[in-house]
Amino acid sequence: MTPIYVLGAGGHGRVVLDILRRGGTPADGVFDDQRTAPLEGTRILGPFAAALDRPGAGIVVALGDMALRRRWAAAVEAAGLSLIRAVHPDAIIAHSAQIGAGSVICAGAVIGPGATVGRHAIVNTLASVDHDCTVGDNAHVAPGVRLCGHVRVGADALVGAGAILLPGATVADGTTVPAGHVLRA
Repeated sequence: MTPIYVLGAGGHGRVVLDILRRGGTPADGVFDDQRTAPLEGTRILGPFAAALDRPGAGIVVALGDMALRRRWAAAVEAAGLSLIRAVHPDAIIAHSAQIGAGSVICAGAVIGPGATVGRHAIVNTLASVDHDCTVGDNAHVAPGVRLCGHVRVGADALVGAGAILLPGATVADGTTVPAGHVLRA
């Protein structure tokens, strides 16, 4: 079986560890540049860079900081390691939806038919990505967000908690939609 490691021991790392456990594939360890004490009962094996010396490993980059997440996801792939998806068993994913490598889909999230979630993106707790939406690489759809049909969220974009994006709305690459905001097409 492929060993699975988590990069990041912050809040998002704790969420990812829980997702992996609930999915029946607990992490074999965590890497973090600052924390050394066990996280949620899982050993810290060293700094981020040490994860790159694990041939054949699968890695979930569990960093909330989007720039760091992008940087370490690229480093993982450059080292020939696999980016592993973490999908909570209580998420609802349509059969025709596509989820990119390294993405994290949290508890209660719904991904509708024809939706695409890019690489190492986050669809957080109780967020919904309705039919035919696109969430770009490294984007973060925060808790409670509602993306109506045919919404496009660009790469490296952040959609703040509880925001509602109405049908056909577009969020440009690198843009932040404030929490609670309603965005029209």
